[in-house]
Amino acid sequence: MDKFIIKKVSTTVNTSTDGSTNLSLASSSTINDKTVKRRKYNDNYLNFGFTFTGDDNNQIPQCIVCGVTLSNESMVPNKLKRHLEQNHSHISKKSSDYFTRLLSSQKKNSTFMEKRLKISDKSLLCSFKISELIAKKKKPHTIGEELILPACKEIVNVMFGKEAAEQISNIPLSNDTVRRRIITMSEDIVKKCK
Repeated sequence: MDKFIIKKVSTTVNTSTDGSTNLSLASSSTINDKTVKRRKYNDNYLNFGFTFTGDDNNQIPQCIVCGVTLSNESMVPNKLKRHLEQNHSHISKKSSDYFTRLLSSQKKNSTFMEKRLKISDKSLLCSFKISELIAKKKKPHTIGEELILPACKEIVNVMFGKEAAEQISNIPLSNDTVRRRIITMSEDIVKKCK
């Protein structure tokens, strides 16, 4: 609302006894600095299909059904209910138990994805280490895909089983990947030397 207020500026001319004039600006209204009011999440908002994201100081409502995040100012029961009725009318009459189950299944899925990402990070690290070995031995880049990866799969399959061997197959060791890894490592070494 403050942006619609026009600030009036008045100018005053002061003449002193020595004949010099001083021009000063004075504003007739001042704009108050407003403190931002942050709304807090209430557990009853789960009845409208909303949880929150962010930290405790800045909680942002997030729809459990579609994943849309609204502004903090929208964390009011009537606005959350309106979102549910307009966008998800087919589940607007569901009980809070439905939304609780939906939220718990989303949390389980997110932990599963974190687990998969950790495996990806490990396979990325393995890819870099194998690429480093290939570069140090001055072997062709195709050796990773043609010899090292199948040999590792066989070793792991015999020692630890098929599940572990399937994880080994996630390590990227193609010709171009090994080349990119070697270039990335060499650029990093050059940066550290400077």
